[in-house]
Amino acid sequence: LDGKETKDRSDTDNIVRLNIQRSVREILQKSTAISALVESGQIGIVGMMYDVTTGICHVMNETSHGIATIEPEASHET
Repeated sequence: LDGKETKDRSDTDNIVRLNIQRSVREILQKSTAISALVESGQIGIVGMMYDVTTGICHVMNETSHGIATIEPEASHET
C-alpha cells in the first residue's frame, strides 16, 4: 500500500469504529430489554470489526458492556 492508500484505509477504519461505537450505544439506549439484561449481568454486548482483507474479526473492548475485557488474542480468523 502506498501512503495515500494507507491513510484512506486508516480513515475508513476510524469511521467504521465510530459507527460500531454508535451502534452499540444506540442498542443500549433504545432497547430497555437489552439494557436491563446487560445491567443484570445476564448478557454482555461488545462491538467487533471484521477485516475483509485479512479475515480477522477484531474485538472492540471500548464498546464492551456487561462483560469483562476480552484479550486481543481473542480476535478470530474466519
